[in-house]
Amino acid sequence: MMKGYDKKIVVARQDYMRQIAANFLPHTLCGLTVEVGCSDGNFLRLLLQNHVVKEYVGIDINQDKINKCKLKFPNFKFVCEDALSYPVEKAKYFLSFQTLEHVGTVSGTEDVSLLKQLHEGTKVLFSVPNRPYKNLHKRWFELDGWLERYGKIIDFEIWIVIQHPVKQQCRSFLFYGKRKNF
Repeated sequence: MMKGYDKKIVVARQDYMRQIAANFLPHTLCGLTVEVGCSDGNFLRLLLQNHVVKEYVGIDINQDKINKCKLKFPNFKFVCEDALSYPVEKAKYFLSFQTLEHVGTVSGTEDVSLLKQLHEGTKVLFSVPNRPYKNLHKRWFELDGWLERYGKIIDFEIWIVIQHPVKQQCRSFLFYGKRKNF
């Protein structure tokens, strides 16, 4: 564990962000919901507490996490795959929390290409950070940078800045909107 890093604080912040995020979605999610970077199913678990999810596919590159999700949520589909190779264009709802910054290469635009695959009107709900973490992030920006990067593709209805409770320079940005028409 990194010096000065408290996993409990980070988890609490991510749970808080997911609770806010869930409020943007309708009570019943009709149509395919695709979550890129589903991890161990935390957001799906939260959604199922107050929402009806008709069809869901969770995508993650970690097979252990996918296996756990399959056990916890046997009525939904989970795939261990790179997000760039999954046909996300079928989604009516596209979800991704703290994942888009990992997609592709440092100088690439694979994250943008992933969002471009979505059909016009697809609801998009995702979060991204403003700082790098252990050289794992391919890209990071302040709010204006993320808005510029994705604003040509997504018509943002709302965005929220979530401040880290200890490291004030660390923020996450939560975005909600829909895929624009090109």
